[in-house]
Amino acid sequence: MNPADVPLRTGGHVVRMPDREPSFVPGMDAAGVIDQLGPGTDGRLAVGQRVLAMVLFTDPHGGAYAEQVVMSAA
Repeated sequence: MNPADVPLRTGGHVVRMPDREPSFVPGMDAAGVIDQLGPGTDGRLAVGQRVLAMVLFTDPHGGAYAEQVVMSAA
C-alpha cells in the first residue's frame, strides 16, 4: 500500500477526479509477473518476468488493487 492510497480511500482525492463517479479503484503500487505482452514491445520484457509498476489511480481504468493490471511497457 502506497501512502497516497490513504487519501483516495478516505475521499481526499475526489477533487483530482471531478468527472469520475465513485467507486474508485485505489492502488498506486503493483508487483507481479508478466503473463502476456502486447504488440510492439521492444524485447526488454518477457512473459514470466517479475515486474513492479506505478499505476495512476486517476486513470479511467483505476489503480492497482486488482488481480490483473494492464500497463504500457514504458
